[in-house]
Parts: sequence; C-alpha cells; structure tokens
Amino acid sequence: MRVLGIVCEYNPFHNGHAYQMRKAREESGADAVICVMSGHYTQRGEPAIVDKWTRTRMAIMGGADLVIEMPTFYAMSGAESFAAAGIKLLLAAGADVLSFGCEAEETNVLYDLAVLLDQEPAAFRQELQRFLRAGESYSVSRMKAASQYIAQAEEILKQPGSILGIEYLKALRRAGRGDFPVIMVRRLGAAHKDAWSDGAGASASAIRNALRQGRILREAMPPSAAQTWEKIYESGAYCMGDILLKEILYWRLTEWTLDQIRQTPEIGEGLEYRILKMTEEDRSWESLIESLVCKRYPASRIRRGLMNLCLGISQETRERARWEEGPAYLRILGIGPRGTELLRKIRRESSLPLVTQPHRQIKDLSESAAYTLAEEVRFTDIYARFLVNTDLRVRGWEYRKEIVKI
Repeated sequence: MRVLGIVCEYNPFHNGHAYQMRKAREESGADAVICVMSGHYTQRGEPAIVDKWTRTRMAIMGGADLVIEMPTFYAMSGAESFAAAGIKLLLAAGADVLSFGCEAEETNVLYDLAVLLDQEPAAFRQELQRFLRAGESYSVSRMKAASQYIAQAEEILKQPGSILGIEYLKALRRAGRGDFPVIMVRRLGAAHKDAWSDGAGASASAIRNALRQGRILREAMPPSAAQTWEKIYESGAYCMGDILLKEILYWRLTEWTLDQIRQTPEIGEGLEYRILKMTEEDRSWESLIESLVCKRYPASRIRRGLMNLCLGISQETRERARWEEGPAYLRILGIGPRGTELLRKIRRESSLPLVTQPHRQIKDLSESAAYTLAEEVRFTDIYARFLVNTDLRVRGWEYRKEIVKI
C-alpha cells in the first residue's frame, strides 16, 4: 500500500485543501492518505476556529484515511519545529511520499534553499549575523543572507507555504531521508494574507472572518464541509476567544514574575518588557498584537508568544515533554475508508506508540509522553472556554470524545 502524507491544519478545510489532496493522490498513485493535523491551536498562535474532531471529520470526508494529531507543543511553534514534528510523525506512521502546497513556481529552488539553510556555510552565517546586528528579525536576516546565494530567495522566503515547504525538505534531510519522494502542489486561489477574498478560491482566513461576521462562504468549501460548517454556526460550536484570551493573558501577567514571562517560548530578548508596557492600557487582543509588532518582532512570533503565555507553556514545560526530541506518540483523531488497514500497519512497524484511547493508554507511555498528553487535556479544557455556545464550555472533552470514524 502506497501512503501519501500531508502535514496540515485545515482551519477550516476548503477547496484548496481538497485540490491538493486530490492532485497529490493522483500524481503519487497513493492508495491511502495520512494527515498530521494540529489540534486546538495553530502554528499562527491562535485557537482553531472549530474543534479538532470536527476538522478531522472534514478532512476524512475530503479524502483522508487517517488523521493524526500534532501535539500543541509542536503545532504552536515556529516553522522549523512545526515541520520537523510533522515529518517525524509521518515517517513513524509509514508515509511513502510527502505533499505540501507552496506558492513558488520554480519548485527546484525550494530544494536549493533547503540545502543552503540546512548546511549554513560559514559565509552564510556571517551574513546572517551581520543583518541580525543591524536590528533585523531572524526571518528577515535569513532571507537577506540567503538572497546572496540564491536570486529568488527573497521572494520565496516571504511566502508562508514555501517557507514551510523548505522546512519539510530540511527535516527530511536531517532524518536521513533527503531522497524521500515529494509532490509540491502550487497553491490556487487567494493567498493566506487575502483575508477578505470571497469566492471559490477564498483562503482559510477569509472563511474564518466571514463566519465571525455571520456569513458562510459555501462556495469556498466542498459540499460536505459546507454542510458541517452550517451546523457549526447554528450550534455556536466555533471559537470567538479574543476577549477571554485577553482576560487570561492579563491574569497571567499579574500572577507570573518577570523571569517566568521571559521563560515563555517566543518571548525574551526584551519582548517581555514591551508586553508589560503595552498591557498597561486596556486594548483589544488584535490591538495589543499590533502594538507589539515591530522590525524585530513579527506578528507571527508575537501571537505564538502571547498564546504560550495564556496556556502557561514555558521552557520548563517543554523540557518536561522533551520537546527537542519531537513527538513521542501517534495520537489518532480519525479513521477513514482505509484507516483500519493503516492502523494495523502502524502497530506492526511504527517506532512510536499508538494512542487511540488517551484515558486508558496514558499510563503506558513514557514519562515525557504522558506529560505531553496530560497537557493536551489541559489545553483542550482551556479551548472549550472560547466557544460561542456556553453550554459547550465544559471540561473533559479529551476523555469523552471518540475517534471520528467514517
């Protein structure tokens, strides 16, 4: 059985995702598709618009055969760590080919950039340090240093899909799988930043923004996803967490010492002082983020830093989870048409333990893996507080929700 692997968020699942899955499946000749999907928090540093089980259902109805959760510790990290975790989980699950979407027209350049950024020759590092000393952010410094070697680097390293693609290729190289088959699918429709584009090619951001305005962009999603979306809207089972996020953040800043705040991932290097200063005034969540954005601290880093603060994630909690070693288990969220067959294969061959019943299997995991899973329970309990329907704001979802089976 040939297995296609995709790292995703599906926040929510839309036409572009369906196109990528269909095209990659056709080109690879894959018999089955495994998706490694972020849970309740995304790489942008935001709570997902709907819960992970609903997004899993959308993915399976869109063509996935198995959905595996990427733990929050990794899902809500920078592109390099996010990609490395996704690749580790896909390889452990037995994927034979990887697919990702990207904006770049010349996909060979992504391989060249992956090699350069993985090897980081001495001259490149000198250029990188030069830009960092000039006060540029790390991402901008890396982009400018890479452009000294590869002409298209500056353009490509501004494209979020291409950046993640490069990190996937780097992760494969570091796993000793540099020759792993990869299918890059050119992104169709609106770019991620086109948050207000309507129509069949609307981005995930546009779909989320429309929902918050009381509109459902049915034409932007496959029919099955649109039907699910209508039920979500009617039941109030979607996230509107900005107000509560601000309250949690202000409480955390009151309770924690400056050193504890400084130890939060994505915070440090003086950002902790800016956060304390900017929260002296009552601001909306988005206004606070805008007030913190500067040349050195891009919005993506600030969102992840603030979200880490809200969840109580610190360098210490990451160390307890052995974060640097990558995910330590395969948590199954959903099973599609060939999912059972894939599970049998994983049980026989995977180097990572399979988790299908968290409440029963947590005791069988290693100490760090059990801690990671226990923290996932806590993160989900916090997520439930962000939902519009107050009746759904209850604890214990992780122990009550069953694997999605279609």
